[in-house]
Amino acid sequence: MSAGSSNSSPAKSNSIFLRTASDFKRDLSHLVVSNGELLVAISPTTLLHQPVKSTEKRTEIKLPLTPEDGIRNVHLSTSGQHALISSKQGNNFYARITAVGWHPSYMKESETGNILLGTDKGAIIEIAITSNGSVSFIKEIVACFGDEAIPLPISDIRLCIVNNEDETRAEKWVAFICQPGKLHYVYGSVQTTPLKHSYVSSASLQSGWMSLAETTHSTYQTLFTSKDRLTSTLNMESDELDSPQQGQSARSRQASGSPNEKIISQLCLHPHYQDPQRFAWLGPRGVRIGKVDLNPDRPMDILVEEQRIPPRRVEGRLECPLAISLSEFHVLLLFPSRIQALSIYTKEVMYEDSLTLDVGVAVGLSCDPTSEFHYLFTPTTTIKYRPNDENRYVWRVFLESGEYAKALAIARVRQQLDPAAYQYVLRRQADKYITDKNYTAAAEILSESTESFETIVLKFLSTDGERRGGLKLLLENKLVKCNSSSPEERMKRDAIVLWLLEEQLTELSELRKELSKQQEAAEQMAHLKRFFIKKPVLEAIQTHQKAVYRLISSHADLEVQLFLANALKDYDVALNIYLVREQYKDALDLINSLGNPKLLYAFGPKIVPYIPAQLFGSIIGNEQISPLKLFPTLVLCQEKENMAIQALKYLEWVITTQIGEHWRELHNMIILLYARFRPKKLHQYLLDGGSNKHNLPYDLDFAIRTCVQYKQEKSLIYLYCVSELFSEAVDRALKESLDLAKECAHLMDEEDELSFEPKYPKEMRRNIWMKIAKHIITKENNAVKCIDLLKESKDALSIQDVLPLFPEFTKIEHFKEPLCECLKDHSVKIQDLQDKMKEAMQIAEEIRVKTDKLQERVIVIKPGDMCASCSKGLSGRPFYAHACRHFFHRECLEDIAMSFLNESEKKKLEKLIDEEQKILQRLELNERVGSKADVEQLEVDYEKRAMAIDNLLGAECPLCGNRAIE
Repeated sequence: MSAGSSNSSPAKSNSIFLRTASDFKRDLSHLVVSNGELLVAISPTTLLHQPVKSTEKRTEIKLPLTPEDGIRNVHLSTSGQHALISSKQGNNFYARITAVGWHPSYMKESETGNILLGTDKGAIIEIAITSNGSVSFIKEIVACFGDEAIPLPISDIRLCIVNNEDETRAEKWVAFICQPGKLHYVYGSVQTTPLKHSYVSSASLQSGWMSLAETTHSTYQTLFTSKDRLTSTLNMESDELDSPQQGQSARSRQASGSPNEKIISQLCLHPHYQDPQRFAWLGPRGVRIGKVDLNPDRPMDILVEEQRIPPRRVEGRLECPLAISLSEFHVLLLFPSRIQALSIYTKEVMYEDSLTLDVGVAVGLSCDPTSEFHYLFTPTTTIKYRPNDENRYVWRVFLESGEYAKALAIARVRQQLDPAAYQYVLRRQADKYITDKNYTAAAEILSESTESFETIVLKFLSTDGERRGGLKLLLENKLVKCNSSSPEERMKRDAIVLWLLEEQLTELSELRKELSKQQEAAEQMAHLKRFFIKKPVLEAIQTHQKAVYRLISSHADLEVQLFLANALKDYDVALNIYLVREQYKDALDLINSLGNPKLLYAFGPKIVPYIPAQLFGSIIGNEQISPLKLFPTLVLCQEKENMAIQALKYLEWVITTQIGEHWRELHNMIILLYARFRPKKLHQYLLDGGSNKHNLPYDLDFAIRTCVQYKQEKSLIYLYCVSELFSEAVDRALKESLDLAKECAHLMDEEDELSFEPKYPKEMRRNIWMKIAKHIITKENNAVKCIDLLKESKDALSIQDVLPLFPEFTKIEHFKEPLCECLKDHSVKIQDLQDKMKEAMQIAEEIRVKTDKLQERVIVIKPGDMCASCSKGLSGRPFYAHACRHFFHRECLEDIAMSFLNESEKKKLEKLIDEEQKILQRLELNERVGSKADVEQLEVDYEKRAMAIDNLLGAECPLCGNRAIE
């Protein structure tokens, strides 16, 4: 393929390489470029330096050479900061020699670092030069490399550092050394140490000489002299890689070689700034292309030749390239009249550019690794070639050779330029994986394919375990790429999630069935848990939560369902699963950790039959729990004693707090549980509750029914007493014991809180004690006990009450003392009555005297007296005068009275005032036209109404009377 026929015609835009003509129109003999720095020999004694990116910063360097001398070789460092130039007569300047091996990682501008120089006599010299031309170190390492009988010039030296993971050991280096017909590499250790500037010799550019000094501090000495070094040679004559033992035969063959074979030798490595992966070597019999591996399993395999490009025969003679250059996928061959780019994979000519007569004959070819530009120069001009999508066909080469990974890597890089090629490679590689039953790898590849989802999935539909693994991976990769921005994408996402879940549940179920695969089942479970917590998965599950639960339930996998419920914070489902699995403690721990009382109310009845102690122990002291809402749980506790005991502990705490002190339901529950499981505590609890039936914390009727149901007689008798059913209580108590009956009777001795008088009438108390007395006499016939009962009754019984109860033939001696005491009591009572009568008569006399005085009392109204309400004079309007000298107009008093009268009195007052007004109107009318009898009757009615009003309004002073005080 020709890119153009003249210097002025650029290459086609779709060519593998694009050609650009440079503006150098000089007498060019040498051109080198590195790291964007261009150095050109424009005359036998002049160099031109120019940065590639700027044509305006050109610098000419004049070399002090004699007219007979001239530039022979130009060497530019990897960094582009240093150059060595050698002259034809052997005078070397800071800017020299036949070959230079630059330090691959030394980038200082002030000095070159330790470098290797190759001479035309086969010697290798180690040297370090500063930027001012001073030599800081120099030593001859090898006097004649290769030990040839006829010394061969060294045409190229490349140094590479081998990656060394063990920093404590010496670095491993490889030195590639070219000689005509031979390519050597030396593999060995290099112990890098700081340079010691103990000797410095001056090399003045003006004088033209550089003196050489000797010192023992060498960096590369061990690389060529150590015992562990390895030296191998690729010989272009014998076309084989020779070991050191085969060197003698190679040397003898070389000694008989032609002169041409000693001149043509060039080495190119790619990539230049990193560990090289490929080499191209130009020799007298063509080009060798191969791989470079700086970390091989065997050091012998550092260079592996792959292809040979022999020179072609033109008009009976071999046409050898003048120079070569290496790109990532092509080797460029320079001939006098053209340049060719050959594929390093197929050896086909992928690009060719012929040079016209006005351009001239090609002299050399140099590559800048930084920009990947290739510079061709003739004696009169330079031409620049730039790679242009040079890998466009390489993917197909790899694909046809079965190197799918390489083909895919290249197609992926070119995906934007050629998406169809990328998809084609994906399908081919996936088909190969499926043929090899590597379904996981196929799924990984097809997840990037744009082929329809249904078509791809059909390749994995099978019950085979390997296909299922591929399907899972495919679905997972598709899920990652799902975009939830549209309803269609969300629907696709949800379908993939449900499908993935079904596949994983099925696989997990199958693994659990086999005892030998429990470890795999555990790993699958861990994978499933990681799957659940992914954001798109959670979103899909939340959208179809019920469907997901049904799917998991169909596999009867409670462990998975439990994990999912916790992940979704669906605690109702999680708690139900705990209960199904009988993990009641875990369920309770979850409820407590959430601090949600509603969950306790809902699940408490299901938990309490199994762990009552833990349940009630966790809520005692927690006032956030409502005991009434917990009532369904408490009700269940009456079924078993162990539950009841724990419930009682909680209830006993609750009734001591404000939240449960006045709730009858709780107290009723305590009574029920006490009556059934702790009867000894029941009676004391009832006693603590008091005997006032209006202030009991529990329901009295419920308590009575409970005691009847569980036959708690003592407590029942007490409750009868609280109900004031003393007669029934004593009847039941007498069946139990006499003392219990007396306790019931003594409960009637309570005094009224306001009057401090006995709460119950004496007659009622007497009747109760009479029941006890009858029991003593009839059942025990014990007169002494009966007489003692008189004192215990606290005067409720008298001797007269019990005498009729005794038999007729009872001895009188039992009654002598009680009768005497009875008579004494009667005389004391008679005396008390007489004293009270006398006192009452005195009080009555005092009242009569005071009444008479009040009837004669008058109140004097002064002209200045005013109404206590409106503060106006009393004269001219009806008013009331009180003994306390508070005066009120009647209208004012009516208004004031409304504030302290009750409703019935207010209505009565309003009615009386209304009737009074009507009577006054009729009286005025009858005085003019009526009879005298009618007038008198109306006056009588008016007086009645006025007196009734006075009784309501004037009964007491509204400011200082009893009502005002109250």
